[in-house]
Amino acid sequence: MVTSQATSIRHCARRQSSSPISMRARRCFDELEELSRSRGELANRSLAEWGIAVAAWRAGDLGEAERHLRESVRIRRRARMPYLHHAALNVELAAWIAARRGRHERAATLLGAADSLLTRHGTPI
Repeated sequence: MVTSQATSIRHCARRQSSSPISMRARRCFDELEELSRSRGELANRSLAEWGIAVAAWRAGDLGEAERHLRESVRIRRRARMPYLHHAALNVELAAWIAARRGRHERAATLLGAADSLLTRHGTPI
């Protein structure tokens, strides 16, 4: 069950992640991860792991970004979460990481997959 506290933290993280001050967003996502882990809430925990991965990617720490992205995907699979939009965000982030590593063909393939998922969700890239 999503609590109002988790909802508030999630909104904080989303607002901050689009700003140039991504360390503040990282703190929000860290707090959301801790809260959702303590309560066994998987959807917000998966989203938090994704947000932490984005912050790590922006900071240039691709290893950390990949670890948190894998954890986000692992949680989604375990919970059998049907949210196409969240799945697409994970695939898109994998593409960004691949591009940063110079794996441009892989990045293009992943972006195509993300676009396909987002198109089914009604929000193409």
